[in-house]
Amino acid sequence: MSTIIDEIMADVQTKGREISLLISELSEFEDTYDLSKANTEDRTMAVAFKEVVETLVEAESVINFYNKRVRFEGYPVLRESGQYVAGDKELSSGSVIEVLEDVWGDGKYYQWKRTHIEYHDRYYAVGFLKTKLDELRVRIR
Repeated sequence: MSTIIDEIMADVQTKGREISLLISELSEFEDTYDLSKANTEDRTMAVAFKEVVETLVEAESVINFYNKRVRFEGYPVLRESGQYVAGDKELSSGSVIEVLEDVWGDGKYYQWKRTHIEYHDRYYAVGFLKTKLDELRVRIR
């Protein structure tokens, strides 16, 4: 990675730890605070804190995902059972993967897109429904 990306990632990791602490504090507050005894304004703020926690949990999830090392990069293999495997990981509904995406469809600009696996008549990567899973270059963290 470039130096600027490394520096930003270090900042993100620091903020990620702060987010984890804040989530913990707000969750503890939510578990112990009795909304039935709160006035309207306090109840409104307590509900807002819950929304903040939900948003921060998603941010924390993204940070944690990109902090993991890539364990596999390549094409999934379809087993006779109908299940796909990528490296040593069996892919099933909910499995989080990255797909190498041709952003403009011109074969010049690619990026990894985080998505997940779902099943409807067959396994597919969300956002790539028309492409067979074993035709997609994927990464597993």
